[in-house]
Amino acid sequence: MAIAGGLAVVLGAWKGGPWVRDYFSHVSTDDAFVAGDATMVASRLADVVEQVLVHNDDYVERGTILVRLDRQPFQIAVDQMRSDLQQAKLNVDRMVKSLETARAGLDQARDQVQSSVAALEEAWRAVEGQQEQVRSRIAGLRSQAASLRASYAELVLAQKDHERVKNLVNSQTATREELDQKLAAFESAREKYKVAEQSVQQARALLALAPDYHHPEQIPAGLDRTDTQVRRAVAAGHQILANLGLASGMHTMEPEALHAALIRLTNNTSESWFDAVPAVRSAQTQVDQTIAMLGGPSFDPVRPYEHPSVVRARKNLDEAELQLSYTEIRAPVSGFVNRRSVNPGDHVQGGQGLMSIQPLDEVYIEANFKETQVSDLTIGQPVAISVDAYPGRVVRGRVSGFAPATGAASSMLPPENATGNFVKVVQRIPVRIDLVEPNPREAPLLVGMSVVPEVDVKIPPDSPNASRRLRGPAGRSSRQQEAHP
Repeated sequence: MAIAGGLAVVLGAWKGGPWVRDYFSHVSTDDAFVAGDATMVASRLADVVEQVLVHNDDYVERGTILVRLDRQPFQIAVDQMRSDLQQAKLNVDRMVKSLETARAGLDQARDQVQSSVAALEEAWRAVEGQQEQVRSRIAGLRSQAASLRASYAELVLAQKDHERVKNLVNSQTATREELDQKLAAFESAREKYKVAEQSVQQARALLALAPDYHHPEQIPAGLDRTDTQVRRAVAAGHQILANLGLASGMHTMEPEALHAALIRLTNNTSESWFDAVPAVRSAQTQVDQTIAMLGGPSFDPVRPYEHPSVVRARKNLDEAELQLSYTEIRAPVSGFVNRRSVNPGDHVQGGQGLMSIQPLDEVYIEANFKETQVSDLTIGQPVAISVDAYPGRVVRGRVSGFAPATGAASSMLPPENATGNFVKVVQRIPVRIDLVEPNPREAPLLVGMSVVPEVDVKIPPDSPNASRRLRGPAGRSSRQQEAHP
């Protein structure tokens, strides 16, 4: 019996010693399982499903096409928006050409104003020339009138000489030869008088005056202003002013008024009066209207397609192309397809879940420790994880966080302890355990598997938030702490 007791003591010390050490240095629970964050794949559009390219349990990489929707209505919208963009660009190009044409018209109108001013100067020179001709004709009329008076004096003298010689011939004191000479002189003086008289009337005719044999020198006052040719020249200048829109300032058709208008134009050194000319004002209005259609002063001719209509059409096209791209539903993450609930021919709605993708690269352990066990647990402590599905296999992990509430308090229907009889029940606090090595491919941890974690509370914790209870100050996680220390 002594030997048996000794053997029992030795065996107990050999086998029981490690158990005792583990009991005081490890904390474990069998209420633990593998957890992971699944990504729900949903449709952004309300459309008909054409193809489903994956099945449950298929592994897909990020960006893989999972489902194809009917793209025809969205392709039609893209084509329409592309056509609208092309039309908007054509409209902008047309308006730019119109602006160039309007500016060329404005320059042409200004050139025409300059030409009109030059033509007005030429018209005034024509008026002055006509006036000079009228004055020259008046001087000619007066010269012819003087010649007429001289011819008349010669005619009177010749007539008197003829009468005197005739009387001398009758009294036989003069010869017949002398009488014939005086008669010839008298006839010659009469013919000269007639010629002079016709010359005077011809000079009056050149002045557009009626024949006047009694007062051949009498002419109207201001004939150099009222002459027909002068008025025609003044009318030509007045027409030029009318084309410039400046004839309203001329109340009469007098040459002086035309000359005064010409002086006002030539003495005006500023070009502001150019803008008052109807042709220039109309051309400027056309330029302003075209610029307004192009977006006003903010329009940049170097970048014409920054016009609001083109920008709006381009954004509409981008939106239509984006909607078209949504007809191909792609995997947002890499992982395994799970809970597929869509088939070809289904009519799905926007936001409707079609399947979920479960990544296995970032699984973690959710261990529900008793509240009496967490006093020795801190973030960063090493964990040995036994998996029920793989007997004898241990996965290494590390405590990474504590839930801010117990499982019961976080449930959909938390218990109400303020009613009825209260029975104290030990609560469990979820503790997150992250793997310190990749999820093994030959024996992967699948979400939902049961595990048994054992936390070694004697080994010093090692992590950015070591020895903390929560995952970081102010609620920030350890990953946020590492990214933003």
